[in-house]
Amino acid sequence: MKYNFIAIFALLLCCSICAGLRIVPIPKSMDKGNQTIDVSSFHSIRFHFNMESLFSSRSERFLAEGMKDIKAFEKIGAEIVNARLPGLTPFSHEKRSHKKELVINVKLNSTKTAYTSYSNFAVEEAYKLIINSDFTEVDFECHGYVSFLRALETFMQVLTYGFKNTHFTFDFLPLSITDAPEFGHRGVMVDTARHFMTLESLRTTIRGLSISKLNVLHLHLTDSESFPLEMKKYPEITTYGAYSSEEVYTQNDIQELNLYAQSYGVILIPEIDSPAHTRSWSNAPELQ
Repeated sequence: MKYNFIAIFALLLCCSICAGLRIVPIPKSMDKGNQTIDVSSFHSIRFHFNMESLFSSRSERFLAEGMKDIKAFEKIGAEIVNARLPGLTPFSHEKRSHKKELVINVKLNSTKTAYTSYSNFAVEEAYKLIINSDFTEVDFECHGYVSFLRALETFMQVLTYGFKNTHFTFDFLPLSITDAPEFGHRGVMVDTARHFMTLESLRTTIRGLSISKLNVLHLHLTDSESFPLEMKKYPEITTYGAYSSEEVYTQNDIQELNLYAQSYGVILIPEIDSPAHTRSWSNAPELQ
């Protein structure tokens, strides 16, 4: 059984590489041509959000709220472009450039579909990405925030990076990709009870999950080995239960990490083991 799984995985990987586009995971459907376009002449990327279908018959208040939500789209788009495409710069209204910019048209059906909790798996992640043959039109069709993240990640993965990331090429144009997740829960668990991880390491993990289009980070926070989570009602539990005073997550840490995870389309699930696996609790005199 083990070797059958390895063989299937190797075959899928081979098919993905042979297809010429290294997209994770393999999209549900893809139509591609045979044109190659160099995009080294572009200086910046700008997202143009089309929300006419949302606001055509809505109130001014609804419009104002929608525009406020769009700032979150713009912020994460600029953050990802800045981190992943250092040869280009995110578009800035304050610093307009005379150099040519790449405009990505994003058609939105909703502006409020970010994950908020484990029970909120009704979020629509399906998207469609279309690039025409001469690269004059790049279109995303998205259902909301998380859908936009998935489309943007696929866009990043179809790029071919040049020397020092100073130029990029798109192969197989025209290109049309339609995708949606097969499963609602797609994630990993990290054991911070036995192996403490810094907040920056957890943020890196969250970004990696988003790149792989995974959507759950399960934090196994406590176990018999340690209790690194701040409990304001029982402060001694970390004094005696954590590995050290520097290896503790405050409640603010977890709250901020949760917001960071949401910004990358990931649900954070913190777990406190109970009633078993609680030896680390007994180290605190106030709980004995």
